[in-house]
Amino acid sequence: MRELEDFDWFPQAFRQHQMDFLSLLALRFKLYQPVKSLLFEVIALQKHPEWTDACSGSGGPVQSLAGNFPVLLTDLYPSSARLQFPANLQYLAEPADITKHLPPGNGLITLFNSFHHFTPEQQSHLINQCIGANRALIAVEILQPGLRSFVSVVFTTTIGHWLLVPFMKPFSLKRLFFTYLVPLHTLTVLYDGIVSVFKAKSSHYFETFAKRHTTGNYRVDFIKIKGRYGPLFMIKGLPATQ
Repeated sequence: MRELEDFDWFPQAFRQHQMDFLSLLALRFKLYQPVKSLLFEVIALQKHPEWTDACSGSGGPVQSLAGNFPVLLTDLYPSSARLQFPANLQYLAEPADITKHLPPGNGLITLFNSFHHFTPEQQSHLINQCIGANRALIAVEILQPGLRSFVSVVFTTTIGHWLLVPFMKPFSLKRLFFTYLVPLHTLTVLYDGIVSVFKAKSSHYFETFAKRHTTGNYRVDFIKIKGRYGPLFMIKGLPATQ
C-alpha cells in the first residue's frame, strides 16, 4: 500500500497541495519543536556541521526549526519554483531519490514524517548508506499505529483541512475549487493520511531496527519524545567517533 503522492502519475498540483498542507500544519502547530534541541546537538557533533533535509515537500518542518542555520532542502519531486524560502534555505532543483542515493553534503540528513513511506528494505538501505558515508541521520515520525493516530488523521484531513485551506500559501482559487466545490484535495489528503497510519511503525519495530543497525562504527538509537499533540518517534544514527 502506497500513498498517492508517491506515484509518478499523481498530478503534481495535487501532490503540491498535500505538501503545502503538511507544511502549514508543521509551521502553525509547531509539530516538530520538541526535537529542535536534540537536532542541533547532533549538528554540533559533526565534523561537517551541515544539514541536508530529504523528502522536504514544502519545507515546513525545516522552516519551523532551522532559524538562521543554512539547510539544503531536497525531494524526489522538488517544489522550489513556486515557494519563497528564507535566504538560509536552499532547495535543490534536481530530483533527489534518497532510496537510491544520499543527498548532497557531508553532514546531517533529516527526514520529517517521511520514513514510513519507505519499505523496511529501503529503510535498512538508507541507514546502511549513512553508515558507509559516515553521515548522521535523524528521522522523525509523528504517527504511530493505532486508533489515536487514525482519529487524529481523519479529523485533521477533513474538518481541519476545510478550516485551514484558506490560510495556505500561495493563495489559489483552484485550491479552493478542489477543496470545497469538487473536494478532490480533501479526498486525496484523507486517503494518504489513512494509508500513513496503516504504514506507521510501532516503538518495538524502531527499537529492533536501531539494535539491528548499530555497529562498532555507527550507533543507531530509537528515542521517544513527548510532543505537543502526542509522542514523536525518532531514529538517530551517529558515527561512533562522534
